[in-house]
Amino acid sequence: MGSWFSRCPPAKEKKPDRITDSDRAVLDLKAQRDQLQIHKRKLQSTISSDLSAAKRFIETKKKSLALLALKKKKHHETLIDQCDQHLLKIAELISNVEYAQVQETLVKALEVGNAAMKKMQQEISLDYVERLVEESEEARAYQQEVNAMLFKDGITDQDTDVLADLRRIEEEEAQAVIENVPSPPTAELPPAAQEAVAAGADDKAERARVEKERAREPQLVPA
Repeated sequence: MGSWFSRCPPAKEKKPDRITDSDRAVLDLKAQRDQLQIHKRKLQSTISSDLSAAKRFIETKKKSLALLALKKKKHHETLIDQCDQHLLKIAELISNVEYAQVQETLVKALEVGNAAMKKMQQEISLDYVERLVEESEEARAYQQEVNAMLFKDGITDQDTDVLADLRRIEEEEAQAVIENVPSPPTAELPPAAQEAVAAGADDKAERARVEKERAREPQLVPA
């Protein structure tokens, strides 16, 4: 019996499935998707910082810097929109990869995603507001650099979304100023002054009554 077992050939080890280039590309896409989602959340938090900076610049009468902060806000919103579009593309590619040969498309998508992620990383890492408020030649050069970059991306001082944000912030600031204006004093007149005012009002009313009575009296016609 023991000799029978000794004659059995050893079980062959199962070879692992070969990982194709498409498999690697899909794994890279999934990793990129996760990173893009993280960067998107971070970039979304900068939009509130952009608005806060614009409000602060309006309060300190620095309208040009407020406009620049709002243009950065528009730029960040555009990057988020582009990120959303690419995330949809990634999801579509991942779901369809086993039904078609999409190796070239996957590689192209990875390139686009890497470029988008690089832009988002740059925006997240820059604390541009603190550099804008500096009063120096370097700060002014930086302002020109930011303006040029935004202009290249199609965001100008005449952008309708930017101007709408600016008007809204200016209106909020004007309303806040009005609400903070102190009310005029409503001090009560001293008793003597109150009596004089009341007496004057009574005299005026009496004169009006007398004139009214005279107007009712018949007028004598001379013979």
